[in-house]
Amino acid sequence: MIKAKTKLYGGLIVALLSLNVSKSFSQKAIRVAVLNESIALPTGSLFKLPIHPTLNIGADFREKGGKHWKRTLGADAYFYHHRLVENAFMLDASCRIGYQFNFGLKPYFSTAIGYKQSIVSGEKYELIDGQYQKANHFGKAQFNLKLGFGLEYAISEKYTLMTEYKTMAAYPSGGIFLPVSVQTFLGLGVKMNLK
Repeated sequence: MIKAKTKLYGGLIVALLSLNVSKSFSQKAIRVAVLNESIALPTGSLFKLPIHPTLNIGADFREKGGKHWKRTLGADAYFYHHRLVENAFMLDASCRIGYQFNFGLKPYFSTAIGYKQSIVSGEKYELIDGQYQKANHFGKAQFNLKLGFGLEYAISEKYTLMTEYKTMAAYPSGGIFLPVSVQTFLGLGVKMNLK
């Protein structure tokens, strides 16, 4: 059952990324960001959250729009470490829509759909013949949806500074209370234009 879900989610992401890449064979920009992950609903206490490091590497494949409004399609890969709960790898197809001001600032909204491989922290035990024994745990395949907003500021034609806040819902969760788990990400990064 898990293998079938993994194949389904993986196939869906590969199809989305293939559509994105097939229309444009060259990357327009590369993005690198460091974020903080929190298993929480979005709140006002952004800076009081515990530190769970997240690395995001992304690429923009297509950018369309006029002088001010821009729509960007791309792909993102993430890794995050949550000491008490899980480590996770994610692969997303992403879309950002923003307004470029003449002085270089661009606020934007973002959305992404993707695959998450969640690996539980610690050891896993299974009940075998009435006794708990250590078991291998290769992780759990999940589907994720991200929504966020951010700011970009061009410091030169080649480099752009960026900050972003996003919320993610992943399905299926651990199945404790809710069918989905909700997480938030807040971070800073840099985008290098390849044009």
